[in-house]
Amino acid sequence: MERNNHQGWFGEAFIGVLAAAAGLQHAKPQPDLGIDLEVRRDDPDPSKDARIDFQIKTQRVPDPLSLGEGITVRLEAHQYRRLIGMRQVPAILIAVVVPQESADYTNASEQSLQLNHSAYWVSLAHDPHPLKEDQQRLNVTVPSKNLLTAAVIHELLDNGASGAAS
Repeated sequence: MERNNHQGWFGEAFIGVLAAAAGLQHAKPQPDLGIDLEVRRDDPDPSKDARIDFQIKTQRVPDPLSLGEGITVRLEAHQYRRLIGMRQVPAILIAVVVPQESADYTNASEQSLQLNHSAYWVSLAHDPHPLKEDQQRLNVTVPSKNLLTAAVIHELLDNGASGAAS
């Protein structure tokens, strides 16, 4: 498989594993129009049902501890438009940081399967950067303090369209 496709597929699977660890459903919308994964909670109490959409970007780094303040993600204008503003279904940008080499994506033993490295999130619901009319792409910073975990996915679902986890 071509390297960038492999990397993107791994990033989506990485987030799918986090959703599964949280006990949530996830699905890949077809066709992909800017949302890579839908995550939902179907609860016996319908008032607790929730869904969130993720746009997932991946980035190879030699050392995830060297991220500094955040990860710069380059978005196409149409992707950015799907992430900004208050939406009925919240949409969150995810940056999955992966190893330089695909052979290092996982470490397996009889006791565990480790996925390398990590994922971070940002809500652009209140992003103050309107696109210029002819702008095709822009850079967005995903804060490295916003580590995505199974618990954080639940917080994002609980907070709905605000897109803010505590």
